[in-house]
Amino acid sequence: MAGYDLPGDKERIDHRLMRRSPVRLFHDLVALEDVVSWLASNGYHVVDVDASWTTSRHMFADLASAFPACCHDNFQCLHEGLAAGLADALDRSSGVALVLRGFDTFATSCWTDAQGLIDLVCEHAWQTAVGGRRFVTLVQTDTAMDLPAARSWAITPWHLDAPAQADPTPPVSGEI
Repeated sequence: MAGYDLPGDKERIDHRLMRRSPVRLFHDLVALEDVVSWLASNGYHVVDVDASWTTSRHMFADLASAFPACCHDNFQCLHEGLAAGLADALDRSSGVALVLRGFDTFATSCWTDAQGLIDLVCEHAWQTAVGGRRFVTLVQTDTAMDLPAARSWAITPWHLDAPAQADPTPPVSGEI
């Protein structure tokens, strides 16, 4: 799937996710599950990772497992492997969604590397978007906290783009 067809796509969840930032913050697990389900049912390749790492070594190892082209010891390898993994996944899907669950543990334990990871996925998201493709990262935290702002864009909580209604939960696919 190429870029968005406005105005037809402007209310799609994937478009709303990317409106403010390629990295979206979720505290509400139900809202996260609804969004992940919508993305999967709309052709996205979803990479769901337990990101409650306490060391950067664990982060590199888990992301190397999630994106097999990645090595497991530094950001340059992760950058190259993520690029290769995204290219492969985008050839077979309408987009890629990286879900980082429990990210507050990693951000608390390894703030600098947490910021480095957010910077990296933002960079890849913008490169993907410039090519007319879609890559979004959903960051789930159990505690309300300010996550590291990426150099390329700020992390925006999902509820800021939820439909204007009392319930900030995004609509499921049948409601769009």
